[in-house]
Amino acid sequence: MNDNVYELIIEPQFERLSAYISGEKYMELEKSLLLRGCIDPICVWNNMIIDGHKRYSICKKNNIPFSIAVMMFRSKAEAISWICADQLKKNDLSEEMFRYLIGKRYQAEKVYEAPNSSGYNQYSEHDSNEGTLRSRTAIKLGAEYHVSHATVCKYAMYTAAVDVMYRKAPDIIRLVMEGKIRISQENMIELSKLTDDTVKQMHDKIIKSEGDVLKHYFDKRHITRNDNGYDISSIAKTSIKDMPKYDPDAELESLALTIPSWISSIKRVQDTAEIRMTTFAAKFKLTDALIDLVNAAKDMIKRLEEG
Repeated sequence: MNDNVYELIIEPQFERLSAYISGEKYMELEKSLLLRGCIDPICVWNNMIIDGHKRYSICKKNNIPFSIAVMMFRSKAEAISWICADQLKKNDLSEEMFRYLIGKRYQAEKVYEAPNSSGYNQYSEHDSNEGTLRSRTAIKLGAEYHVSHATVCKYAMYTAAVDVMYRKAPDIIRLVMEGKIRISQENMIELSKLTDDTVKQMHDKIIKSEGDVLKHYFDKRHITRNDNGYDISSIAKTSIKDMPKYDPDAELESLALTIPSWISSIKRVQDTAEIRMTTFAAKFKLTDALIDLVNAAKDMIKRLEEG
């Protein structure tokens, strides 16, 4: 394709999957493009950039011609999976970006690999093989990236929390993905449950905590939960009036994030356990626990409907 300066679409959901680079590396990339031109094509799907966001930005700013490579995907989920797999090939990813991309790839692949009644690969919540698909996807990605399938599911929960925080505090997440602020998976999930107002209240304390945020790790600053809500005690000493507001959605969102891992575990046992060879006592114990779970789920659904 002839070189040109195309008008392409920047889809934020795709752009955030591109690994962050330092200001110094960005300047090196810009210098290289100015001297040698844009050699590698920018990958696009439906005129949206799939790979090459930084090169596109530099080329547009400096009017540098570039070529494009048109990618063929059946859905946005398939495009996201491809981006994640491509980015995960890089050896300079931060640990946080590594987790995020695996979790995002898992989320995408359990969507587009699930066939619906028409045979098209589109996820359906009513698909009876949904749990098996989740388990199979987690096992496949775990083997590819040398982590357990349970870890893949945990990364997916982390990814979901990061996506929530992208909306609430994108600059904090940028620093996290660059590896400049360390927030544990557990604390990231807790952060995502807080109200927008509370996150805004915490924002400067997180960014400016102890002066130079680039040299300090956030995982020393735990967010603890008590019976009255959330206490961000170690971010800074605060008065009662400065305490963060309780988020009424927190408990429900936390449960919603946890349940997929239960389903995955149940399906894994269904797929791998030799049930015919297990003892009656083991079967009875699990059956009793599952009945309790079903009854608890029915009671929760009833409460949600009544509420």
